[in-house]
Parts: sequence; C-alpha cells; structure tokens
Amino acid sequence: MPCLGQTPLSAHVLDANVFLEYIYNRSLQDKAKQILQDAILEKIKIMVPSLVLDEITEVLCGNMDNTENVECHLQ
Repeated sequence: MPCLGQTPLSAHVLDANVFLEYIYNRSLQDKAKQILQDAILEKIKIMVPSLVLDEITEVLCGNMDNTENVECHLQ
C-alpha cells in the first residue's frame, strides 16, 4: 500500500513476447527495454505468467539449428 500522498505503482502483466522483443532486437525492442527499465527502477510493477520461462525457452530452443544466431542475441 502506498504511503499517504504517493501514487500507487501501475502493474503490468508481461508475456514472453516482451522478453523476446528484447532478446531478438525486434521492432518493439525499445518499448520492451523501457518497460523492463521502468520495472528495475521501480516505476512500475510487473507480473509474469508462471509459464513465461517455458515459453521463452521453447522459442530459443526452436532456433537450435542456428546456435550462432541465438548466442548473438543473448550477448
């Protein structure tokens, strides 16, 4: 609960696509970076579904034929 005079933080539910935009340098990467930066700086609260890591892993493992591409995106 916020202290008197403080505005409560807005909460955002993120799916795997937000993280994949960031990892793969897609068209919405800047927006994904901003969301994550705001969460780190505690400007917003984020929540993620319990399966988000499984979803990200499934996409990354689907690219295992080209591991150089995956490694490049993770650096």
